[in-house]
Amino acid sequence: MNHIMGNDESRFLDIDALCMENRSVKELLLSEENGCSLPVTPQSISDLKSLATALLETIHEKNMVIQHQRQINKY
Repeated sequence: MNHIMGNDESRFLDIDALCMENRSVKELLLSEENGCSLPVTPQSISDLKSLATALLETIHEKNMVIQHQRQINKY
């Protein structure tokens, strides 16, 4: 899967971690829709920052793959 995504050999894409993060985001959104809010603690803030960072890195990596594919398709 890492080869297909175009990741460097030194950096592996952790598919399980991505799935768990996506599940966490969905649960967070569903709990907010139902009127339940998470307690604001230093730990929850840290967790959300880590999640946001991981998601941004994933988006960046996918954008790099798309750019690479576009360059390949030009030739």
